[in-house]
Amino acid sequence: MDMKTIIIIFVCATFSLIKPSLAYNDNSTFKNVEQKNTKSINVHSAWSRALPPITPNGAVYLTIDNNSNINDRILAAHSPVAKQVTLHKSIHHGDHLMMEQQHFIDVKANQSFYFEPGGYHLMLISLQSQLKAGQQFPLHLTFAKKGNIEVIVTVRNSHDKNNTNATAEHHH
Repeated sequence: MDMKTIIIIFVCATFSLIKPSLAYNDNSTFKNVEQKNTKSINVHSAWSRALPPITPNGAVYLTIDNNSNINDRILAAHSPVAKQVTLHKSIHHGDHLMMEQQHFIDVKANQSFYFEPGGYHLMLISLQSQLKAGQQFPLHLTFAKKGNIEVIVTVRNSHDKNNTNATAEHHH
C-alpha cells in the first residue's frame, strides 16, 4: 500500500468514528435537552392570612404545577415560623367542615394541584410569632422524587379579597 491509500483509509476510519457523535449532537437533541430541563415542578402563589397575636396556628395556600411526565408526592413541609407544618384536607360532613391530616399528597404528572381555603392546605402548628400583613417567610416542601423546594410565602390581610392572586418566588 502506498502512503496516499493509508491516509485515505485513516481519514475514512476516523470520520466513521466521529460521525455518530456529530449525529448525536444535532439540533433535535439540544431541543430535547432544553425541554427536559424546563419540565419540572413549579411552586407559586404562596400566601397566608395575617393573624391576631394570640392565634396559635395558621395556614398556607399555594399552587403546584407539575410540568413533568412523572407523578410526584409531597411527603413533608417545614418553616421557621412554626414548630410544625402538616398537610391537611378540609372535608365537608353535612353542615360541618372538618380537617383531616394527610400523610402525603400526590401531585400528578402534567397537572396542577391547588392548596386553597376550604380544600387542601398546609397547617402552621404552634406559630413562633404573629403573622403580620406584608411579612414574608420561607416554606420548604419535600417531594419524593423532586426533593426539596423552597417557596416564599406572603402574608396578606385577612380581609384582602385578592388572597388567591398572591405571587411568590420559588427556589429548587
